[in-house]
Amino acid sequence: MANVVPPKRPKPKRPEKMQKVPLPDGQTVVPGIDAIQEGLIGRVVVEWSRLEGMLDDMIWTLTGLSFEDGRVLTARTDAKSKIAMLQVLAPRYLTDPILAKVEEALVLTDSLRDDRNFIMHGSWGTIVPMNEATAVSLRAASAPGEITSESFSKGRMLEIIDRINQAKMTLLEALNAHPTSPYISEPQGPRG
Repeated sequence: MANVVPPKRPKPKRPEKMQKVPLPDGQTVVPGIDAIQEGLIGRVVVEWSRLEGMLDDMIWTLTGLSFEDGRVLTARTDAKSKIAMLQVLAPRYLTDPILAKVEEALVLTDSLRDDRNFIMHGSWGTIVPMNEATAVSLRAASAPGEITSESFSKGRMLEIIDRINQAKMTLLEALNAHPTSPYISEPQGPRG
């Protein structure tokens, strides 16, 4: 039986990144954030961890690996590498319309990585007088002598959490549709 190669179709596009601008005159960053923002940071961290677990589960399910064997391969792998693996594996094991949804979820996940990294690794403070939370990062690409910061309003944090959950749910739907799915309807236990 000859291998049939499906025709190429357009890949989902990654959303554009926010434009970086200098802090306007009269504004400054002071250390500390409020408890609500701390809670939102915690939600991003928890939901991202669950999303990475879904990426693991998708890799293991598509390749037929057991939990024990899959964990050996993905335990120390970052999200960028897991996304790259799934961009290769998904077209091998999935068909449309599920494949298209998984590819969109992977693009969405990849677009959220920078925000997650800023939120997770940034040094947090508050822009005054606006009273808006911001994360300062020495890791982000910036000109010599400059430090990059990014504002994360409560609304933006909720949007990021919602987008993480969208990606998780899309991957869960794909896993549920797969014949070797480890899930009946929702993940259970420490991975869920």
